[in-house]
Amino acid sequence: MPTHTIDRASLQPQPMAAPARAGLLIDMRCAGGADLVKRVMESEKIIKVIWGADGDLTSLRHQEVPFPLGFKSRSVIDAQLAFSTPTSRLGMARMLERVPPEIIERLPQKEWIDFDQPHSYNRRALRWPLHPEEARYATDDLHRLDVIVATQVPESGGYAQALATTKAITDRIEADPDGLAWIQNEMIWFERKTGVQRRSK
Repeated sequence: MPTHTIDRASLQPQPMAAPARAGLLIDMRCAGGADLVKRVMESEKIIKVIWGADGDLTSLRHQEVPFPLGFKSRSVIDAQLAFSTPTSRLGMARMLERVPPEIIERLPQKEWIDFDQPHSYNRRALRWPLHPEEARYATDDLHRLDVIVATQVPESGGYAQALATTKAITDRIEADPDGLAWIQNEMIWFERKTGVQRRSK
């Protein structure tokens, strides 16, 4: 699927009137689906825009179940980095507060799904196969990212710096053969949490 929200040559955001209706969910448990995603993620020619890419890139690199993935992701932009500081990252919910409300008023809210309770028992928050509403939620998360990139301009004016920083993150992930650094970072995050949370991270 072509990226319409960022110009490939200039890495400048492109305007849009409303989020696209299209959405594609791929079953990564089957080899064919994983191979398709691998070809996209490893392509230098295709720009991939992700919000909070660390976890996704780590999983795509180190996940072993149901089979090893070992992705070497290229040309990935973590859009979150373009709106964050070196010491604090801006969450998507806070970012969406800056977006014109009429653009996202029909998108489901993250609070509709409780992630923390099942995660506390090492269970998946979304059932499988996905309920139609859960599938819609998953695809609409892509639309949230679309409207952020299309309506909000980073202070730098584009995503060149975010691309470079994401590449540095990807290099660190690939240099960590067992993914232990990511686990240690997650442990630090969990140790800072107190009480029972009913909202997603």
